[in-house]
Amino acid sequence: VGVVLADMTLNMPDFRSAERTFQLLTQVAGRAGRGERPGRVLIQTYAPHHYSIRAARDQDYASFMRRELELRRELGYPPFGRMALVRIEGPVAARVSGLAQQVAAILARLAPPDTMRVLGPAPAPIERIRGRFRWQVVVKTPRLDELRAALVAMRTQVAAEAERAQVRVAIDLD
Repeated sequence: VGVVLADMTLNMPDFRSAERTFQLLTQVAGRAGRGERPGRVLIQTYAPHHYSIRAARDQDYASFMRRELELRRELGYPPFGRMALVRIEGPVAARVSGLAQQVAAILARLAPPDTMRVLGPAPAPIERIRGRFRWQVVVKTPRLDELRAALVAMRTQVAAEAERAQVRVAIDLD
């Protein structure tokens, strides 16, 4: 089995990119060989020293998880913190970006300054899919109750405007 550009998934703007890379490489390696015949896996990468690629190469789940959890703890990412991705999408670019600005401003106003961070708004990594423009806002906090309260209040405040603008507001938690 050959994997070309194995590190491509590491460059995705997602805190789970190392986990996805490790999972994909481990799964592909498990497909090599049949029955008694051993398999061979070739991995082409520009990041051969990245911990997820090295752990996948060595089939070392334990070392991957130790490193991944250490990084997530340091950065306050799940499971050590809570995150929400608020995606705003619609057919008219100006309406989408305008509503994204509103969403970010409302969340920033609702966010306790010592525990919650609002990042964005920014265009989504894939800014347009099937004729729909996409923006996003990320919220990080260690407290799920604060996060939920802010998200509920934000949705309530933008619901009518979103409907008028034919813009969808979707929330991904953790």
